Amino acid sequence: MAYQGLLPKIISEIPLGDKIGHFFLIGSLGLLTHKAMEHRKISLAAGPLIITALSIMDECMQSLSSMRSFSSGDIAANLAGIWILYLL
Repeated sequence: MAYQGLLPKIISEIPLGDKIGHFFLIGSLGLLTHKAMEHRKISLAAGPLIITALSIMDECMQSLSSMRSFSSGDIAANLAGIWILYLL
């Protein structure tokens, strides 16, 4: 949706709405990935580590799109969401 410019207008009206969305959406993805992988015989934090790598790659790839831009704030919100929700 964001690549097509279809983000709901309400998100842009909330102060830091974009960052809050990154925190909870990517953080939830990290938590769900952890829960899906917790019974496998791999590193305890493999799920959050995979989502961390993918979210950083995604944010870097946005610099290649004319409709998106790279944001270190988005990366920070992603990482905070992933690791805070994982540690809770």
